[in-house]
Amino acid sequence: MLAVIAAMGNNRGTLASSTRIRESRKIAIEHLKCYVKGLEENPAFREVMASQCESSTCLNAIGLLELIQKFGTGTFLDSEGHEVDIIHHVSTSLQHRPPSPSEDEISWILSAGSRLRANRMVTSDIKFSLELWNVFESNRAHFEEVYRNHAHGDLLKHDQIKAFLADLNDGIPPADSEASAVMSEAAATAGGVCRTRLLLATSLWYGGLVDLRPHACGPCAVS
Repeated sequence: MLAVIAAMGNNRGTLASSTRIRESRKIAIEHLKCYVKGLEENPAFREVMASQCESSTCLNAIGLLELIQKFGTGTFLDSEGHEVDIIHHVSTSLQHRPPSPSEDEISWILSAGSRLRANRMVTSDIKFSLELWNVFESNRAHFEEVYRNHAHGDLLKHDQIKAFLADLNDGIPPADSEASAVMSEAAATAGGVCRTRLLLATSLWYGGLVDLRPHACGPCAVS
């Protein structure tokens, strides 16, 4: 579970330069960095962060939904109403759809943020939650397209998840510990693993929100 996860924080650029991180993931990580830069320059977001510092209240489902609706980028649909992967493919004449997270997505993100914050791996569950949603939302069409190539009835097993992650990384497989951590995170909340939770857990890995690479010193936090 999160015992094997190290939060990336300001070292996301170091992860992006790893030889194991291929072009598709590098593009996604750069896209996230641009999103975060925009957030940090947004006066409304800075006001939200300042309010969090002054309050001891934990982020709840209604609060996160409002934040995603306000600061999320939304998705884009083609002429047939299918969600389009705008990071990896260039498309025109698209219809914008505002962010619309489901209850299960909100619940999983809140749970992940709470666990990371409890382990002192993130300092703000607001910022982390928005980053996670951005990776998930921006890459969901790509994730689902690749997922369909690996899902054949039952939920994916470890080897299938490793192959799924490899396909998302231009054919370079993740370490066994990375695949195991994604599986564990997908199953960390009540109700077990489903496709949505697996794709959310994949977002942690894909966008460099957490470092799942094996370290010589064992699991360690990265500030």
